[in-house]
Amino acid sequence: MTNSNSVLRGVTLALLGGAAFAMASGAAKAADLGSYKDAPVIEEARERVLTVNGGFTSDYIFRGISQSDNDPAAFAGVDLAYGMLYAGIWGSSVASFTSSSGMEFDVYGGLKRSWNGVDFDLGVIYYTYPGNSSDVELNYVELKTAVSAKIWQDITLTGTVFFSPDYYAEAGQTWTFEGKASRPLPWWGLTVSGAYGFVTNEGTATFLTAYGDDGYGYWNLGVSKTFREHFTVDVRYWGTDVDVSNRYLQGIADNKIMATLTFNY
Repeated sequence: MTNSNSVLRGVTLALLGGAAFAMASGAAKAADLGSYKDAPVIEEARERVLTVNGGFTSDYIFRGISQSDNDPAAFAGVDLAYGMLYAGIWGSSVASFTSSSGMEFDVYGGLKRSWNGVDFDLGVIYYTYPGNSSDVELNYVELKTAVSAKIWQDITLTGTVFFSPDYYAEAGQTWTFEGKASRPLPWWGLTVSGAYGFVTNEGTATFLTAYGDDGYGYWNLGVSKTFREHFTVDVRYWGTDVDVSNRYLQGIADNKIMATLTFNY
C-alpha cells in the first residue's frame, strides 16, 4: 500500500464513517479528550472569553489507543478566545509507556470563523511529554483543518484533517482523517454521537513496528448528558482495526467501553 493510496483510503473511510454515524449519529466533545483542543466560535463581539475544563475518565483513549494503560486518568485545560482567535493549554495523566513522566501537556491555537452556517477551524497543536527520560523524541506538532455544519434534523457533521511532519516517537509524516456526527435525542437531554477516523503514515519503520501496518482505523459511539449546565457524563464504546496481537499495542487497542465526567466553566 503506497502512502498516496493510504491517504485516499483515509479520506474515503472518514467521509463514509461520518455519513454512517450521521444516520445513527456522531461525536460529543467528551468522546475524545483530544477534542478539547479547540474553542467556541466568537466572531462579531470582540470580547475575551476564558473557559476552564477538566475531569476524570475511566480510560484516556486517543484515536482508539489507550494512553493510560486502561486505567483512569485526570485531565484539565484552559482556553482563551478573542474574536476568531483562540489558544489554550491542556494536560492529562498518562501511563509510563506513553511517557516515563506520566504526563502529557499540550499547547494549541488557531482561528475559527462561521460563514453561511458552516464553522471553519484552522489550528496547530503541540503535544509535549515534559520530564520524559526516553532517548526517543516524543513531542510532536500537528496542523488541523476542520469544517462543521448542522444539517438535517439537528445532526451536526464535522470533518477534520490532521497532519504531523514527524508524529509521536519520531514516526515520520502522518495524516489523520476524522468524520464525526452528533444529534440531541428527545429523551432526558441525551446526545448520541460517534466518529470514524483513519491514521495513515508514510511507512516508517517506527510506525510499522508499533502498529503493524502503515495505517489503521478507529471509531467510537456513545451517549452523553449535560447537567447543571457545566457538567457532562459521557459513556462510549471505542474500537480499532489494529492487530491486537502486536506486542506494542496488546491490551491497549482493544474494543472497550469507557466513561468520562467533565466540567466546563
